[in-house]
Amino acid sequence: DFCSTTSTQHLIVVIIILGSLGVLFGLLVIMYYKYQHQIKVWLFAHGILLCWVSEEDIDQDKVYDAFVSYAEGDYGFVVHTLLPELEKSFRICHHLRDFIGGEWFAAQIYQKV
Repeated sequence: DFCSTTSTQHLIVVIIILGSLGVLFGLLVIMYYKYQHQIKVWLFAHGILLCWVSEEDIDQDKVYDAFVSYAEGDYGFVVHTLLPELEKSFRICHHLRDFIGGEWFAAQIYQKV
């Protein structure tokens, strides 16, 4: 009688521990899928588990490869020389062409590049 009570108690403890671990694992899986992009960006930025993260994963939601910032006096060079050359290989964000008027400048750079 004593052995069966002890066995039952041990079984209950094991079931509670395994159930708790299962719930914890399930929550971690849900959190990973919900925040997958943010997790991959953090891993890539810190050089951790790079075999799981590619640069394409990080940049999948970006429209442009680069943003060109320049002084007003360089407008002619940028528009007529630099941009045509760069745009042969890259998607370049040019604020006069690609930005939405009235929105915050820095926020648009962050969103697009």
